[in-house]
Amino acid sequence: MKLIFDFAMPMMIGSLFQQLYNTVDAVIMGKYEGPDALASIAAAFPLMFFMMSAITGMTMGVSVIISQLYGAGDQEQLKKAVSTSMIFLVGMSAVITAVGLVIIIKELTFDKEMFRHIVSFSVPTAIQQSIVSLGMMSVQGTLNGPKRACGEP
Repeated sequence: MKLIFDFAMPMMIGSLFQQLYNTVDAVIMGKYEGPDALASIAAAFPLMFFMMSAITGMTMGVSVIISQLYGAGDQEQLKKAVSTSMIFLVGMSAVITAVGLVIIIKELTFDKEMFRHIVSFSVPTAIQQSIVSLGMMSVQGTLNGPKRACGEP
C-alpha cells in the first residue's frame, strides 16, 4: 500500500496544483476583471479539461510501455522508447493545443450575439490557458513520465 501511495502522491500533488491554478485564475479574473472574464474561463474550461485529459492519457500510455521495457531489462529498447515517447508527446501536445485553440476560438465566435459579453475575454484567455497550462503539463509529463515508469516517485 505504501508503494502505491508513494507512486500516486506526485500525481495527486500535480493535479492539486492544476486545480489550484484554475481556482486562483477564476478568483483573480472574477475579482479584478469582472463577471465577463469569469464567464470566459467557464466557457473555455470543458475543452481545456478534455485537452488536459488527452495529454495525461498519452503520458500514462507511454509510461506503460516504458515500464514494461524497464521490467524486462531491455535497455536498448528502453532508450528508444524514452526518446520516441518524448518526441511523440511534444508533437502531440503541440497538435492538441493548436487544434484545441482553433475549436475554442471557432466555438466562442460562432454566435457573437450570445457570447458578445465574453468573446473579448474568452479568446485571449483560451490562448493563455492553452499555451501555459497544456505546455507545462506536456513538459511535466514528458520529463517525469519515464522516471515514474521506472519506479521513481
